[in-house]
Amino acid sequence: MHKTNLLGTGRIKLYAVKTQTKDWFAFYFAEQALDVFRLHREKFRETNVHLLPADRLLCGVMASAETGKEEFLFERKKRMAEFPAYVGHARAGEMVMFQV
Repeated sequence: MHKTNLLGTGRIKLYAVKTQTKDWFAFYFAEQALDVFRLHREKFRETNVHLLPADRLLCGVMASAETGKEEFLFERKKRMAEFPAYVGHARAGEMVMFQV
């Protein structure tokens, strides 16, 4: 059962896209990296970007720039209905998420 992953756990991962704006990253939840590239291109018209796996940040607490409310990223993932999904932008080294 573990190898077949009947429950579908761990399919959706967190990815960070290093944007063309210095020190800014866009975050996405997706099953595959290619979906992230497509969504980022459609949403922000950026094509020459670097993609990084960011699952280690799932347990990190990010504050919303709009509300100031802090939340674990894995909690935000639970509320999303469709994937791939845009999460927000954050500056390198900061734990504040902006909606662009």
